[in-house]
Amino acid sequence: MATTSHRPLGLWKEHRAGRGPIGLWLVLALALALRVWKLGDKNIGLDESTSWYLAKSSVSGLVAWTAADMHPPLYYLLLKVWVWIFGDSLVALRGLSVISSLIALYLLFRLIEGAMPRAVCYAVMLWCALSPLSLYQAQETRMYAPATAVVLGACLAYRRWIESGATRRSALLLYGTAATAALYLHYYTVFAFIAIWLHFLIVGARTAAPDRTFAVWKAWIVTHVGVVIAYTPWIADALAQATRKQYWAPVTIGEIPDFAALLIRGLTFGDHPLPELLSMQGLLAIGVLALGGACLLMVVGRKRDEQDVFFASVAYLPGLLALSLLPVSGALELWWYVPYSSPLLVAAAARGLSRAGVPPRVVVGALCVAALSLVPSVITYYSTSEKDSDVRPVVAYLLAHARHGADAAFDPVYVVPIYIETKLNYYTRDAIPYLWVPPDADLGSLGQAPSSDGRGAWLIADMHSESGFAELERDPHLQSVHVPGNNPERVRLFHLAPP
Repeated sequence: MATTSHRPLGLWKEHRAGRGPIGLWLVLALALALRVWKLGDKNIGLDESTSWYLAKSSVSGLVAWTAADMHPPLYYLLLKVWVWIFGDSLVALRGLSVISSLIALYLLFRLIEGAMPRAVCYAVMLWCALSPLSLYQAQETRMYAPATAVVLGACLAYRRWIESGATRRSALLLYGTAATAALYLHYYTVFAFIAIWLHFLIVGARTAAPDRTFAVWKAWIVTHVGVVIAYTPWIADALAQATRKQYWAPVTIGEIPDFAALLIRGLTFGDHPLPELLSMQGLLAIGVLALGGACLLMVVGRKRDEQDVFFASVAYLPGLLALSLLPVSGALELWWYVPYSSPLLVAAAARGLSRAGVPPRVVVGALCVAALSLVPSVITYYSTSEKDSDVRPVVAYLLAHARHGADAAFDPVYVVPIYIETKLNYYTRDAIPYLWVPPDADLGSLGQAPSSDGRGAWLIADMHSESGFAELERDPHLQSVHVPGNNPERVRLFHLAPP
């Protein structure tokens, strides 16, 4: 009887183990629900519209455009395939980032599951599932969520290689592939690989058997030579972009501490709002990150454990390197450029608290309380209806009141600045041809365009217009148009009446 009663129970446990940890799937389900909720509600952002424009372009045009811009081309190529399969609705466009964000969470779990107690792993996952930065980037048609997933994939593959005593060639191959993909997604991913190199130099290479030192180094170098060869077609363009003058505000060395505080707040709370460091939110979330990080660094100094060095390197070095470049790069919202640091900071804090001897239940409690402190920022994100300027009300008004389409007697529609044309085109496609306002143009002459047929023309002005709304309001040729549902602080519509 004992045999028959215990055997089914053992089989049931094996069956459950084969299905994977239920906690992981529950957290992933929560993350999925949060990332698809109101996915298509917010208007398309300016950068998102650029992604859409490139995804609809030819491959040669896409590559040429990105070579002249500031980002590598892989994300846009992936999005082009994605759009071909799923279409270009806002939900479809953002779906690639949603999937990437979920993949990143899964890879994070696999990265940390052997480095801390299982309950602590779930608490880390809960924090990252609620992360406002992760939520924002999961609903953004940009490369940040895919880049985070690929960097975490590279970290996981590297860990698998190291933990095998540097014998698992398939893991090293996956690492090299992920490294190449990451560099083609975003240039600032290079900082993660510098951190991995640092770990390999300090302790990683020593994990192999002494008689394999030469073989390990050979495999490591050959892998990175392969990454360089795979990146060779883009190296010239990357160097040209790196040396091209950008129009970011200059940053002095004395200002770097302020940017460091902004970086930590941004990685923790997302783009907006950014709670003060001494607010209750800041003390809870950033306090846990700081305490855990301090514990980890102390443990590294005492024990030099290989895993401790790894988590400290990948969590802290990328942000430090990005900050050190600010005097050269100019003012950047760095949490957008090193978003992969956000989950790694949480993982490093959890590892530090665990390694410092804090009981797992206390670590879990601290992480969960800190994760709950993110909820106000999450609520604010979902209650915000706009991404930069929402042009949808203006577009709807023009489609209803301006002549457009194939008719030769269409009403000219001018745009300032011209780069918001991609946002407008997303909603109107080819229905309205938008026109550029030349520098120092006489707005009165624009209202006399022959195609206006005595009806005048229209001018759409974004809040980033160089002339500013106040100057446009003073121009006698412009008549401000009240557009129902429009936010006049962000975008305005004017009528250029003929004299």
